[in-house]
Amino acid sequence: VDQGGLLKLKQHEFATQTDIVIMKDCPCCACSRNVSRARIHALLKAQNVLGVQLLTQHNVCYMMGLVQRMREAILQHRFSDFVHTFLQAHFSDQPQ
Repeated sequence: VDQGGLLKLKQHEFATQTDIVIMKDCPCCACSRNVSRARIHALLKAQNVLGVQLLTQHNVCYMMGLVQRMREAILQHRFSDFVHTFLQAHFSDQPQ
């Protein structure tokens, strides 16, 4: 997830997030069809293949978007700024 890093949707905290998609404004099948984190959590807990498929589609979509943003940063000669911002957002414990 862009804003804050990793989500472990099998964890119990996501069982009640019935009105939140994996990532806001994501064009993947799960997010664009408003499949909630709670629904995906339930599918994963039930070992339903659909849960894994939706997560895989989301992850591929996220990675494609990330690569596109990286490519744009390279073409605009601001890749080092992109890397710094990305690392701060995903791997820093301190607020930005």
